[in-house]
Amino acid sequence: MKSKEKDQSKKLRAKGYSINQIFKIVQVSKSSVSLWVRDVKLSKTAKHILKAHTLEARKTSAKAKKQKILDKYSQLGDKLLKTTNIDDNFLKICCGLIYWCEGGTHDDNRIQFTNSNPQIIKTFMILLRRLYIIDERRFRISLHIHSYHQAKDQINYWSKITKVPTNQFNKPYLKQNTSIRKKPDYQGCVNIRYSDTSLTRTIIATGKAFFKHMGD
Repeated sequence: MKSKEKDQSKKLRAKGYSINQIFKIVQVSKSSVSLWVRDVKLSKTAKHILKAHTLEARKTSAKAKKQKILDKYSQLGDKLLKTTNIDDNFLKICCGLIYWCEGGTHDDNRIQFTNSNPQIIKTFMILLRRLYIIDERRFRISLHIHSYHQAKDQINYWSKITKVPTNQFNKPYLKQNTSIRKKPDYQGCVNIRYSDTSLTRTIIATGKAFFKHMGD
């Protein structure tokens, strides 16, 4: 009844295709494919290909299962945020905590915030502008980039992220890439500086007060 599909299934199997791949291509049931190809002898090359397909399928399946689990945790995080009163006082505490994690707390005369994650940099800049009176002209930004980066492109990229004009960027520091592999998603490391002693001390003190409160 399905001699054409049967012949095609055997040919694909002889080339090293898995049963899952075959039944999707031929568009018949998996049980039919399994029955048709069970006596097909595989060459060494076909066995190697089949093994590679099997390993890849397992990786894909494991990745999908992990993503499903991570999505559940993400939903819990979203639910928590939706039920939390996020006012400016709450955000000032968040800003202080972020700065204590990635900022230069040793110098309370100016803000120095360093990170390579675009979302963290963007969030910190949004918090500064929303919560405090900012003089945009005071921002100065330095980049640490690898030899495979184009300085102009990276300056333009981080200018869009930070909303700081390119003329307020210093000449990037070029770090030689000692690794053979490039990191396609790595856009360099950013150091944001903003001279304002009062603001810097306010942010540092807010984070410090939170730690002290939690420790008491």
